[in-house]
Amino acid sequence: DWLEDIEARLNAATPHPWVFDKDNHGRCFDPGYGLYSEPDPQSILARKTVAHINFGQEFDAEFIAAAPTDIARLIAEVNKLRELVAAQEDYMAMQRVGRTSEKVFDRLAAAKKALEETK
Repeated sequence: DWLEDIEARLNAATPHPWVFDKDNHGRCFDPGYGLYSEPDPQSILARKTVAHINFGQEFDAEFIAAAPTDIARLIAEVNKLRELVAAQEDYMAMQRVGRTSEKVFDRLAAAKKALEETK
């Protein structure tokens, strides 16, 4: 499943959230900006450099820094939508044969509630 592939790449990346540090720039041997992971309290290193961004690419840096968090949110939303669609399909199948199921109705209600909580 392509969504699982995306989630695997996200989980393999440097832990997020990432931070675009506009104030850490201008070293003569490395001009530009830093893109860092958040500090890890369990590590002796304050933070890990994720990428170096050249001057003039600040918008790219902000997009890249937000990507892991945004992707995690999108994956969660897609999973909720998939559950809602599956629950609706089960509900409609039961209605076509003239039956109802409390379990299917509860699943549908739970899927709708989970989706509404992210708004």
